[in-house]
Amino acid sequence: MPTHHVDPIRPSGGLRRLRAGLPIEADETPAGPTGPQTRDQFIAGLDAAIARAVREERTVLVMRVQIRPLPGGDADDRGRIDPGIKQRLTQADTGVVAYAVAPDEIIAFVPSLRRRSDGEETVALVVEALTAPIVHEDLPHYLSPRIGAALLDRENPSSETLLEGTRLALAEADRSSPGMMFHPYQRVRHQRHSEMETELRAAVLRNETSVAFQPIVHMASGKITAMEAFARWFRAGKGQVPTIDFIRSAEELGVMHQLGRQVLEKALFQTADWVDSGLVEDITLWLNVSPAEILHPEFSKMVGDAIAVNERVRIGIELSPMPPNDDRHIASVIRSLVARGARASIGDFGVGYIDLSMLHQLPFDSVTLDRSLIRQIASNEQAADLLKILVDLGTRLGLSTTAAGIETREQADMLAQMGCTNAQGYFLARPLLADEMTDLLVQHRSGGHSLLQNN
Repeated sequence: MPTHHVDPIRPSGGLRRLRAGLPIEADETPAGPTGPQTRDQFIAGLDAAIARAVREERTVLVMRVQIRPLPGGDADDRGRIDPGIKQRLTQADTGVVAYAVAPDEIIAFVPSLRRRSDGEETVALVVEALTAPIVHEDLPHYLSPRIGAALLDRENPSSETLLEGTRLALAEADRSSPGMMFHPYQRVRHQRHSEMETELRAAVLRNETSVAFQPIVHMASGKITAMEAFARWFRAGKGQVPTIDFIRSAEELGVMHQLGRQVLEKALFQTADWVDSGLVEDITLWLNVSPAEILHPEFSKMVGDAIAVNERVRIGIELSPMPPNDDRHIASVIRSLVARGARASIGDFGVGYIDLSMLHQLPFDSVTLDRSLIRQIASNEQAADLLKILVDLGTRLGLSTTAAGIETREQADMLAQMGCTNAQGYFLARPLLADEMTDLLVQHRSGGHSLLQNN
């Protein structure tokens, strides 16, 4: 595919102006669409475009484009853009100046736009141009673009703030909205998130996180046979932080293993105390872990040590999502821990990718049915049929099945009729802190009734 010829006089707006039925204007440009070969040259060109736009009361559009890299690309060959991709960029505006940060990331700017709507339309055209496949080595290649864009204005008055704005906007781009323009709330939210991460790191280092427990009840006997432990963090002066938010932050900060150790130690100590007090017996403490946690070099030793020091509580590892078939290390860790007395389960069973061959290749003894299916069981016949198939499959393979996320009596009754082994969810009890769970266990023991009967 031929490269675009660089001419000092360019048609401003390109396809955007033609589609609007406007005449093509001649305008000078500091650089052509082939772009600079170094980041310094790119920034210098951007700074010059900003200075000119300020003088002429115009604006500059900066874009950060993430794509699926072309096969065989060289990660060290920065600054160079494939001619096919380059041609697609110039379809939106012939004056685009682009620089390849990495094989999967390009930063670009379009100088001298009149208004915000011109920038928004240019971004839409770039998304359109990069969405169609590029023929590479005689085969179609889909770039799957995501774009974060920012315009020169009071919020982003310099190249530094513009580039930061593209990063913030890119973080919010997704499959449904691949082209995202910067908005001031993104910077505010990022600042708040950074503050939260700083406090989370300090809380983990000072061991200030908490643990919540949710009971798992055997459907036939009504007996509490297990507890699932959840990390909880109460931010000073701001209350409880949603688990999904701080768990993701803990992974990004590299403190997830330390947080997991704290949850295990606190949950194991508390559960053993309930056993000693006669509030529960033959109990399993379930921990939901990701493959990344299992891959931590100290994970196996951490859980193995916990098994060795406390025989009153059995530890269960619920792995979600399912490990890949070729990950031998994860399989080895699971086998080793089960051999030492742990239990192993597959979480979110019934949705996403599941390699069914792993059910007999690894020593899983149970599966947890995904809560999204449980939620639909009474209103969606297909969801109910799928759950019945999954319960039957578990029974045939000798696996117990736990229905997570039960919220109503109707859901509980339908799952019991299907032969589901265990029940868990808000219908029985929400996740509770240790003192609250102790009160519930005392009431449960003194009343002599199942949590399923009490609701």
